[in-house]
Amino acid sequence: MEINVIILAHKRTATLKRLLASIEDASRKGFVNLVISCDGGSSNEVRKLAQGLKWEWGSYDFIQQEKPLGVKSHNLWALELASNLDRCLILEDDLLLAPHAMDYIREIDPQVIDERICGIALYRYSFIDHHHLPFVLIPDGSFVYYQQRPCSNGCYYRAEWAKDFLRYLRSKPNQSECQLPPQVQTWDSDKSWQKDYYCYLQSKDRYLLFPRYSLSTDFGKPGSNMKRAVDQYQHHSALFMGDEFGFRSMDESINVYDAHYELLAEKVKEICPELEMYDVCVDLHGGKDLKSCNSAYLLSTKKGKAEKAWARKLKPQILNLRYNISGDTIKLMKRENVESKINKPSKEDFYYYFPDTKIKDLIKMKAKELWSRFTS
Repeated sequence: MEINVIILAHKRTATLKRLLASIEDASRKGFVNLVISCDGGSSNEVRKLAQGLKWEWGSYDFIQQEKPLGVKSHNLWALELASNLDRCLILEDDLLLAPHAMDYIREIDPQVIDERICGIALYRYSFIDHHHLPFVLIPDGSFVYYQQRPCSNGCYYRAEWAKDFLRYLRSKPNQSECQLPPQVQTWDSDKSWQKDYYCYLQSKDRYLLFPRYSLSTDFGKPGSNMKRAVDQYQHHSALFMGDEFGFRSMDESINVYDAHYELLAEKVKEICPELEMYDVCVDLHGGKDLKSCNSAYLLSTKKGKAEKAWARKLKPQILNLRYNISGDTIKLMKRENVESKINKPSKEDFYYYFPDTKIKDLIKMKAKELWSRFTS
């Protein structure tokens, strides 16, 4: 199976070299066509590298954009190209691929027959965006999971997947009713293609397939949306070095999540049949605004009057319901009995996820990180 790789480049020569080396390493078992698109205003060093590249693993095209597109328009341009080329992996230039990244695509792609799937991500988002605490999957023997969120750290699209998203954009949809996570709501719609993609996934009931372990990662280097190198947003999950990728379909998998990193209610009911009789919105991380929950009941860690309650001892949280661990942290509440505030990270959250780390040590580390911002 031929794979077309589109790299979006700008001013980061060293990171582009590193990415190209990792793509070459991952391309030794098959045919990989390569396109490098340099945004308008890209550096001379990046253009020189791209123009002089000798690619041995398939065809190669260099494209120089006439004017600066910016992150959003450059990604939409790449999706337009993907809708014509078919089977495209879109990469920004600050990424690194695992050695079996192409094997992963070649093995998983033929197994995806569910029309709800519209992309194959290479990156595993290991932290929940709104409070930056770990995103813990249910161990189920599968290498893949599904989520209703975009992926900017390496994503593979068939032509029909890219076309469907672009048709959605051209229809000029009303996105005011999208149930976006808190941090996504603050993004500038003129600069973020991902905000549009979140709304597309919700309106069309689509999902991306994600790996349990990353086949790509980033380095938080300065770029169009990152003014200087930082570690704060460089959320590495383990880069997978193996070559076996167990697959389960969306219907077979228990790991199917919405944009808020919450299990779908139907999956929760598979794990906890006693909830089958309830019309429930799942909010175990406490990040949903009540306006986005139209169900009669909320399953949440928010404060409120509980109809049923469980402790939070086992990981992931849902297993406390599966084994009926009694307590008062996770609550099933009538919607009108729930406090509407979005949860902020608490001491209890910290001890749940990081039981062996002292808070005073964390404060010291954070103080040093803040100091470095003003002294570096």
